[in-house]
Amino acid sequence: MCDTPSIVGLGWKGWMDLPAAPLPVPTGPWIDLSHQLNDRMLRIPFFPAPRFEQVQTMPDHHSNVTEIQMVVHLGTHVDAPRHFFMDGPSFDEIPVRTPAWRWPRLRN
Repeated sequence: MCDTPSIVGLGWKGWMDLPAAPLPVPTGPWIDLSHQLNDRMLRIPFFPAPRFEQVQTMPDHHSNVTEIQMVVHLGTHVDAPRHFFMDGPSFDEIPVRTPAWRWPRLRN
């Protein structure tokens, strides 16, 4: 599915047919892959750092509201095929029942 296409940005070949996988058996504790959002997050140097701006504050407003601006490829995330293939589906076009979505595979 992630073979390098001969034409840059094209080459989406669709979803691979995968055999039904057995249900996983828990073998240990969950591993938290979340990242705290802040302006010092690890990132590829050419991506801008996240920015945070408080746009409403109490008591002048009825609530505190913070605006966050960041590249979506920071921290733990999932890439849609369109990230690598211009003719691949975008995230909202990925069927929920696609076999690759069953569960993440992690090793300690």
